[in-house]
Amino acid sequence: AGRYHSWVVDEKNFPNESRVIIDLIKDIFKFDRQTHTMGAEDRLTYLQEFGLPILKKIKVMVDEHLASRLILPKSEFGQAIGYFHGQYERLLTPFTHPGVPISNNLSTPIF
Repeated sequence: AGRYHSWVVDEKNFPNESRVIIDLIKDIFKFDRQTHTMGAEDRLTYLQEFGLPILKKIKVMVDEHLASRLILPKSEFGQAIGYFHGQYERLLTPFTHPGVPISNNLSTPIF
């Protein structure tokens, strides 16, 4: 969610696309909040079942946007999807390794 801000900033230019992705990111954080009392292995299993499919859905959407070439790479939205695409393997880490937080940003719990 390092580029969450970019999704929000460019919501005026890509309102539907941005809103869908923002809502999906919020859902991932919602599922993560539900795991705070779980042990690391239970949390991992829960996130794999509920959060990982959402992340994969975002990946499909991002790949489709990139393939369409309708979004300028230098736009806020273009930078956000480019960042997501480039960081996707790292974004998978909390869904593949027990105990890894979804975010290292202290402000993300506001979602």
